[in-house]
Amino acid sequence: MRHSAYQPDRFSKIGTPIFNQLCARATQVIAFGILILTWGMLTANASVKDALVSKWGRFEQTFKSSVNYENPLQQCTLKITIVSPSGLTNVIDGFWDGGKTWRVRFSPDQLGYWTYYTVCSDKSNPGLDNQSGKFLCTTPVGTSRFAQHGPIQVAKDRHHFEHTDGTPFFWMADVAWNAPRLSSARDWIIYTQTRAGQNFSAVEWSVDSGAHAKNRSAFTGRDRIAIDPAYFQTLDEKIEMMNRAGLLSVIAPFWENANASDNEFLPEEQVSLLVHYLNARWSAYDVAWLLTTAEGHRARWIRIGREVFANTRHAPVILFTGELNPGIAFQFPNDPWVDALGFGLGQNLNDDSAQGLIFGLLNRESSDRHVRPFINVLPPLENSPAPQGQSRINADDVRRVAWWSFLLTPSAGVSYGAQDVATWNSTKQSKFPAWQISLFLPGAKQLSLLQTSIQSLHWWTLRPAPQALSSQPGNEHPNRYIAHATSETRNLSFTYVPEDRTLDLFLDALPPVPEIHWLNPRTGKISSAVAVVGTRTCQIPTLDQGDWVLLMKSGK
Repeated sequence: MRHSAYQPDRFSKIGTPIFNQLCARATQVIAFGILILTWGMLTANASVKDALVSKWGRFEQTFKSSVNYENPLQQCTLKITIVSPSGLTNVIDGFWDGGKTWRVRFSPDQLGYWTYYTVCSDKSNPGLDNQSGKFLCTTPVGTSRFAQHGPIQVAKDRHHFEHTDGTPFFWMADVAWNAPRLSSARDWIIYTQTRAGQNFSAVEWSVDSGAHAKNRSAFTGRDRIAIDPAYFQTLDEKIEMMNRAGLLSVIAPFWENANASDNEFLPEEQVSLLVHYLNARWSAYDVAWLLTTAEGHRARWIRIGREVFANTRHAPVILFTGELNPGIAFQFPNDPWVDALGFGLGQNLNDDSAQGLIFGLLNRESSDRHVRPFINVLPPLENSPAPQGQSRINADDVRRVAWWSFLLTPSAGVSYGAQDVATWNSTKQSKFPAWQISLFLPGAKQLSLLQTSIQSLHWWTLRPAPQALSSQPGNEHPNRYIAHATSETRNLSFTYVPEDRTLDLFLDALPPVPEIHWLNPRTGKISSAVAVVGTRTCQIPTLDQGDWVLLMKSGK
């Protein structure tokens, strides 16, 4: 047999890289071992009974009451003081969940041990009073946007929302008022997965607005209401599904009828009790609260909001004013518990309402004494009957209102709704229920394209800039109003052109070394734009009839 000769140069060329790889691998193994050892030391003292909860997850503890109350909502309160590893104290409400069962839910935001103890208003109830315990908060787990980035909060610029870790959150809400209450669990899976796949990030719905599932209602009575825990247990499951799909659950406790008489409204203290209950039950989920105020009853909702949310940790609260003119929203006091303001025209689409919407938004800066996100939470519902005997509201209507709402306010997001989804119409059409068919109306797809067009850009830096236009056809007719928004550095801008074939802009409104493209908001197609440059202005013709969006960003 013939043996090859020893070749030291060949060994150095081949052996050295392998040796380096082995050393690097060994270093990784040692580092991983240290990590496991550290975590083992942290958990070594944990009792078998200690609950493990991931950061931004949900801790839940059950208590058994020693007393069987006839109406627990009215007769007993349970407060839980929860202390973080750093010593910060949180006082939250527990809630009754049927029979003698009471629960507490809490979402921790610090790694390490948390402790808690209870205080019951009924000191003769040892099952609820003076109970204590602890749980261990571990690293975040899960794949949803909330598990990866944390809950939603108002961003530092006070104009948009962001996750706890600073990741911007674009409000892309679907209005589904009756849907969680009336849907089956199977249908709700179809709904949440579809809307998540269409780039929606939130769902607006109402706990109580008259339509109830399986002959159950949120509460009975008026002067002293009694709640039905089984009704809320079903909704727990629906909120969980939303969150897992990456959808923020935007909860309106009531949607009050502005034309109702005073006798038809629940007493204020009873509304407060119910909202307290909802907050205790669902605040540990990824939610936001939408308080809707009927005209003439706004003052009582200010009092209710203060009583429930002031001086306590809570999810974002959006206050909807019930006014068609968005400028009215800023007359509300600067209560710190009000995180954002909502506006919307609903189905009231005509020339006067469009003009009120546009110029109400334009005048917001002179009326806005306090900076807060400002969102259209009541959009026109696609395929719903239009007012004054006109044809049904179509994709053109909802798309126009959405782009106006997005660009005429500091950009926070938009909302969309379809009539048969919002009412959860189960009537069969071509073997499928109307609500399921309506998930795929053209307006939903086109608003999904809006989110797609801005997701890779710093959309949260956009601010309305009507002065950039040298010609505004909207002064002649509101439906022709051109909305323009730009960033402070002018390196990004969007312009929505509803009808006109030519856009006139001042040259100093253009980004440095601009890249200019037309976006077709109906198809999502992006095409190059051509500008005719003058001395102080430039004209940019649209590519065809219909509405168009001009996207300009700096080429530097």
